[in-house]
Amino acid sequence: MDQKTNDLLSALESLSPSGLTYQEWCTVGMGLKEAGLSCSVWEEWSARDGGRYHKGECERKWASFKGSARPVTENSIFALARTHGWTGPAGQGLELTIYTATPATRAMKQQLNCPGAVRLAGRIPYREVAQKQAEADLLVHVEPTGLAHRWESRLSFSTKLIDYMQSYRPILAYGLLEQASLAHLKAKDAAFVATNEAELERTLREILARPALLEQYAAKGWACGAACHDIRRIHALLRQDFEEVCNAGCTD
Repeated sequence: MDQKTNDLLSALESLSPSGLTYQEWCTVGMGLKEAGLSCSVWEEWSARDGGRYHKGECERKWASFKGSARPVTENSIFALARTHGWTGPAGQGLELTIYTATPATRAMKQQLNCPGAVRLAGRIPYREVAQKQAEADLLVHVEPTGLAHRWESRLSFSTKLIDYMQSYRPILAYGLLEQASLAHLKAKDAAFVATNEAELERTLREILARPALLEQYAAKGWACGAACHDIRRIHALLRQDFEEVCNAGCTD
């Protein structure tokens, strides 16, 4: 059993089913299923609520959890447990996992050598990227801040951010507010935004203290993507602009 599963079971053990609403009970079930655990885990835990437990109900409800484009994951269970007093496993903190499209260089490995805080996971096939994004507690987007490159990205907007929004996971963006992506995310309140090391530290501490913020910003990011970055809407606007230009040319 891996460490994340142990942590999940620890969070589950801290929750009393009798103290949860029906929707929270369903959230626990969906999170356990998405994490790959069996219905028996949910059944055994649910049976602790003698007043509401009915044998067979978990199995029937479990079968109705078909998954979705915005699945409830184990992160919802962690967040729920923390709101009920669970403090997490001993020594819990934050760890940055980095996946790369190309092999990490020796210089990169030396700069990122920070055991317990940074993990270089190496290359993964493109087909696995969406799955890794969906599994993340927090997705990180960094814009260049050095004098040599900060203005190169001033008007750009990475398509990676659209993928992040679609994954329904919270985003932490680091860069300058003069850069289009940071300004947009800040204006829409669609991500955690930090522009310097002090803000970054403050943001991470707040996330650790209030983990429910993760689900809140997952929803905000997805809503921003749906409202501002829907590909069909963008195509329609481009077509409209193109037609207006063509009609203006014909009129002239």
